[in-house]
Amino acid sequence: MGHPHYLNPVTVAQYGLSHYGRFLKTNNSLDRSKFLAHADALLTMQDQEGALRYPFAYRYYATKQMLEPGWVSGMAQGQAISVWVRAYKLTDDERYAAAAARALKFMKKPVEEGGTWASLKAISPRLAALGIPDEYPNQPSTYTLNGALFAMLGLYDLSVTAPEATTRQDAQRMLDNSLEAMNHLLPLYDIGGFTSYDLAHITLKLEGPHVAPRYHAAHIYLLHALYEATGKGSLKLYETRWSSYVK
Repeated sequence: MGHPHYLNPVTVAQYGLSHYGRFLKTNNSLDRSKFLAHADALLTMQDQEGALRYPFAYRYYATKQMLEPGWVSGMAQGQAISVWVRAYKLTDDERYAAAAARALKFMKKPVEEGGTWASLKAISPRLAALGIPDEYPNQPSTYTLNGALFAMLGLYDLSVTAPEATTRQDAQRMLDNSLEAMNHLLPLYDIGGFTSYDLAHITLKLEGPHVAPRYHAAHIYLLHALYEATGKGSLKLYETRWSSYVK
C-alpha cells in the first residue's frame, strides 16, 4: 500500500496563483479555468471557523515535536486569501469574498487559542501588542519570515479588494500591526551576510540560526513585493541590504 495523499493548502494556493499569473499574460480560458479550480479546491478545505487545516502531522525541525493533524498556518490563511480575492475580482462570486473574510477572522485568532496570530511577546513583553501571522503554531513563537511575508501580502490584497468595508478595515489594521512588528523583527533575521529562516534560535535558544539559500532569495523577493504594495521604507531598506549580501 502506498502512502495516503493529502492536499497542502499552501501548495494548492501557490499553484493556483501561478495559473492566475499565466492567465494575466495569455488571457487563455484554460488558465482561467485552472485558476478557479484551485480557488474552488481551497473552498472545500476551509472549515466553519475559517481555518485551512493541515490533514497530516508534521514534525517541526526546531522542536522535533509533531504538529498533529488539524494544525493551522498563517501562511496558508494568507495565501488562500490571495487566491480568493483574485477569484472574486474575476467572477464577482460572493463565495470567494466570504471565504476570504472568514480566513481573515481566523488569522487574527492568537496562537495560544489555536489560531495563527503570533504576538511578539516571545521577543519582548513590551512588544506584546504587536504580532504577525506565523507559519507554524509554535509556543513560544518562532516567527518564520517567508510565511509571515506571504501572509501579509494576503492581508494587503484583502485590504484593497474586499467588498465589505469592515473586512477591508480589519485587514488594514492587521497589516499595519504586522508592518510595525517587522520594524522590530527584521534586524533580528539579519545574521551578517545572510538571513535566518526564522527566529527559533532566539525564542527556543538554539545553538545557531537556521539558514537556507533559497529562503534568503525568497526573503528579498517578498520584501520587494510588500514594499511595492505598501511603500514602507523599512522593507526597502532590508531588501537592498540583503540583496547586497549575494552580489
